[in-house]
Amino acid sequence: MAGARIGTHRSGGPALTLIMMQLHRSNTANHYLLRRARLEQILPLRTQVLFAMHGPRHAHFMGDDHPLTRHYAAVVTDATTVEAAVAAGADDPAGPDANEGDSIVACLTLLPAPFEGEPAWQMRGVAVHPQHRSQGLGRALVAFAEREIADRPEFKRIWCNAVASAVLFYEKMGWEVVDEAYLIKGVGSHFKLLRHRDGG
Repeated sequence: MAGARIGTHRSGGPALTLIMMQLHRSNTANHYLLRRARLEQILPLRTQVLFAMHGPRHAHFMGDDHPLTRHYAAVVTDATTVEAAVAAGADDPAGPDANEGDSIVACLTLLPAPFEGEPAWQMRGVAVHPQHRSQGLGRALVAFAEREIADRPEFKRIWCNAVASAVLFYEKMGWEVVDEAYLIKGVGSHFKLLRHRDGG
């Protein structure tokens, strides 16, 4: 069973910002730092996990380079680096960008994309390296990204298009299916899901 230790922003209540988590699998302690990243840093993992059959060209999303778009990554690191990052960035939701040498094992992107005519974020490219799955890493990165965008309260909703097998993953985090299933040829059934942010 995996255990987790989370560094938080001091808010007097539930964690406002997830800075770090430490997970354990079997007899091996894996340390991960959740942080912002640059597009070129997450593209290799996004391509490997989500677009291996289609190639790198398909891994680029419209809006990837929008000035408001945010890319996030979970990087493998050591305990000393994790402790130092939490100590230095506990009051900085974004923290420093991922470094060039970081081993990125999970990623996602939030792009500004209206929902029913209102400002909203679209979550895309959620990917976890196969060797680092079943540890709660994807869920932790989604939660980190959701909290980190608190500086843009005008975006009251987050939505995504998810393959049928991923719907339960989102529903467990409070997302809801808002449309009927639709079929993408060669990929399978997809659903549109929505999450209302606090106050939305």
